[in-house]
Amino acid sequence: MIQIINAAGTARFHEKSKQFLTESNLVEGGQSLYYGIMTALGYAHNQAPFQELARKLPLVALEAEFAGENGQTRLEALLTGTAGLLPSQRPECEYSPFEDYAYVNELERVWEAMQHADVMDYRAWHYFRVRPANSPLRRIIGLSRLLHKYREKGLLHGLVALIRAVPRENGSRFLEEGLMTDDDGYWAGRFDFGKGYPGLSKWLIGQTRAAEIAINILLPFVYIRSENNGETELREKALALFNSYPAAETNTVARHMTAQFGLRGSQVNSARRQQGLLHLYKKWCTQGRCRECELNKK
Repeated sequence: MIQIINAAGTARFHEKSKQFLTESNLVEGGQSLYYGIMTALGYAHNQAPFQELARKLPLVALEAEFAGENGQTRLEALLTGTAGLLPSQRPECEYSPFEDYAYVNELERVWEAMQHADVMDYRAWHYFRVRPANSPLRRIIGLSRLLHKYREKGLLHGLVALIRAVPRENGSRFLEEGLMTDDDGYWAGRFDFGKGYPGLSKWLIGQTRAAEIAINILLPFVYIRSENNGETELREKALALFNSYPAAETNTVARHMTAQFGLRGSQVNSARRQQGLLHLYKKWCTQGRCRECELNKK
C-alpha cells in the first residue's frame, strides 16, 4: 500500500510540473512561478483575488519598481493600491486615533503619485473566517518582502539559485527559510491597517506556508524548467528534494484518507505520501472509481 501511495505522490508532482509547461510553455517562466506563489498565498478563500492581482501586476512590472528610489515602499504601495486595500479605498477602514500614521500616509502618498493601473474592488477580498495571520494584506506585504529579498537576481533566478544551493543536510528547512519573510515594524502585530491582534507573530510568510510553496510550486516548477533546459542535475535534485521532503501540515483530506486506508499517522511521514493521498482522493475517490483503484486490488 505504501508503495502505491508513494507512486501516487510522484504522479501528483509530475502533474503539477506539467501544469507549468502547459500554462506558459516556460516562455514567461518568471510570471508562471510568481502566479503559482500568488495562488498559494491566497489559500482557499482568496486564491481568485490573488490570481487577479497577479494578472493586473505582472512580475516584470513589480520588479521594475526596484529600479527607482524608495523601491520597497513603491512596491508595497503598488500592490496594496492595485488590490484596492489602502485605507482611502475602503470606506469601512478605520484607525485608532492614537496610531502612528507615518507608514500608512507614505503608502497613500506614493500611490497617489503613481499612474494607476486597473484597480481591484476591495470587496473581492475575503476576511470572514480567515485567520488574522493569513489576512490578504499580510500576505501581500509578505510577497513584497519576498520580491525584495531576491531583488538582485530577480524572483525567478533567485529561487532557482536557492534550489541549486540546497545543502545535503536540512534541505527542507533551507528552502523554507529562503521563502519566509517577516516584518519587525508596522505589520509585526497587525492583520489590517490600524488593526492588531494579540499574539500575532512577525512572520508574513511563515514556515507552514513556505513549505506549501516549496512542495506544490517551487520544486515542480524547477523540475520542469530544468528538464526543458536540459539541466539534468538540477532536475534530479528538485525531484530528490520532493521525495525526501518531510510531512507538511496535514489537512482534512489527508487525515480522512489516512483513516480510510487504516494507516497510522506515523506512516504518512513525508510530503510525498501526503501528496499521494491527495492524488488518490481527487483522481479516484471523488470520481467514484473505487473498483479501478490499485489499492482496491490489494
